[in-house]
Amino acid sequence: NGGIIVPELHYGRDALIDGVRQVAATAADSKTKGEAYGTAQDAYYAGVIKQKSLQSQAAAAEKVRKSSEAEAGQLAAQLARSGSNGFQLSLFLNGANASDMLNSMGDAGKISERTDSIYKQAVQDKNTAQALTNQANVAKTILDNLKVVAQNAYEVAQKSADAAADALDAS
Repeated sequence: NGGIIVPELHYGRDALIDGVRQVAATAADSKTKGEAYGTAQDAYYAGVIKQKSLQSQAAAAEKVRKSSEAEAGQLAAQLARSGSNGFQLSLFLNGANASDMLNSMGDAGKISERTDSIYKQAVQDKNTAQALTNQANVAKTILDNLKVVAQNAYEVAQKSADAAADALDAS
């Protein structure tokens, strides 16, 4: 008829076009919300990896801490046993061996320095273990929140996908 559109002859065309537009819009919305869910899920999985790593580091640091404390305790006990001999009395009674005693005193100074070093290391190991445990606990809290965010994003994406499917069925 020469390219003229007669509305009475095309009564379903506008409804069809509206239906296609609605399906396209809901599909795009569903895709966007699905991507948001994917992003939230990726963040959650990255959090799981980080939390497990921190927990593992904290456990390893705790083992080191226990070992350092045991070493410091053993050395302190050894010094307590050897320090009870009365240095001045020994020097008086064994005057001929004064040189040996002074050498022993120098060795005792070295042992004292070693004891101090071991103690400082034990304190540092304890602080490291505690810091890593704290970080793991914070990561766990963040992880729990990320799980909720991911679940909410999933539910929103699922509703959007259902709406897109309903729009397609209705057209």
